[in-house]
Amino acid sequence: MNYLIIDTTKKIAHILAKINKLPYKIMLGENEKHSENLLPAIDEILAQANVSLQDVDCLAVVTGPGSFTGIRVGLSTVKAFCFGQNKKVVAFSMFDVVKDNIETGMMLLSSTHSTYYMGKIDQHKVVEAKVIQKQEASFPYYALEEEKQDMPSDVILIHHIDDLMMQYVEKRIKNKEFDSIIEVEPYYLQLSQAEREWNKKQDDKSSQ
Repeated sequence: MNYLIIDTTKKIAHILAKINKLPYKIMLGENEKHSENLLPAIDEILAQANVSLQDVDCLAVVTGPGSFTGIRVGLSTVKAFCFGQNKKVVAFSMFDVVKDNIETGMMLLSSTHSTYYMGKIDQHKVVEAKVIQKQEASFPYYALEEEKQDMPSDVILIHHIDDLMMQYVEKRIKNKEFDSIIEVEPYYLQLSQAEREWNKKQDDKSSQ
């Protein structure tokens, strides 16, 4: 089954595909706006594989946690592709991808300068997910190699996240664990920056 994976939840976007059993990958750097460059990147990866979107059987998307805008970009793109087309859908969080490689510990993802997105994993299951202050992180903690500059120096790095995402999606496809695109929702762990700033203003007003 040919599939396409879209992850725009982090600073670096990942567009992955396996077409006719061959893997393809394009990454968008943090200085490349995901909203402007995602569709051209998808066109490029399909061109590399010499296929069109009609030849893709399954669309996979990371629903979070991460950038409010980034989550929206990836999810809205997949939903737009799916409407009117008979595509299989696999939706998942980044915690879902890494939990099979972590028996017990905290999976940390970059959030703000003072916080992390945290997935607490126990016996390869995500038992809690929330935003924590950086000083609340407790060892053992894990992070993606591409985000190591935002992490404690003794963090355990998870390498080859693209390979792990492809393995996860292929496992879901093999087990026929598909999602209904109508029911797929963004996986937010905190409010958007605009909502946080508005709430802060309201709190400041009430305290005056």
